[in-house]
Amino acid sequence: MNFSLWKTVYILLCAGLFLAAITTLGFIFLSPDTGWDYKVYMGSIDALSHGQNPYDHNELKNYITVGSDDPLFAYGYPPHTLLIFWFISLFNNIGIYRIFCILLILIGSYIALSIEEKRDYLFFGILLTTGFISMYWNFLTGNDSIIFFFFTAIIYLGLPEKVTIDDKKPFVTDSSNVL
Repeated sequence: MNFSLWKTVYILLCAGLFLAAITTLGFIFLSPDTGWDYKVYMGSIDALSHGQNPYDHNELKNYITVGSDDPLFAYGYPPHTLLIFWFISLFNNIGIYRIFCILLILIGSYIALSIEEKRDYLFFGILLTTGFISMYWNFLTGNDSIIFFFFTAIIYLGLPEKVTIDDKKPFVTDSSNVL
């Protein structure tokens, strides 16, 4: 097979994966019974604002309205992450939360792509929509992984461009950089 045939197959495969991901996202946005993780995050903020423990399942269930099929679980993240969800609770709507997540995807993608000199936009887009803890799952449950994708992109942006290793002192590039 020559290079152009492989490139055509690659583009068709990526287009198919992207279309499948976008189609399933459309079904999620139209379904009212999604976002159980989001409900736990918002319930945790409500419980905390009323002096209750968001890590206690019995206290938290008083602040979460779930459907009969929704799993109910206690908040499972470190306490400092409640600040992120407090900000998100200002929207008080899963639709706005999803728009916020799309905005974070766009900004995080821009940051991630700006780091590399040689960019493969198609591969990155497919990886993002089908691979990053599955965008489908993030939007179905109202999960927070998209937020952490954004923070990861910011962290990578702050890393040094090139790290060299001295043969005599591995992993140390300059004594002034050592803490």
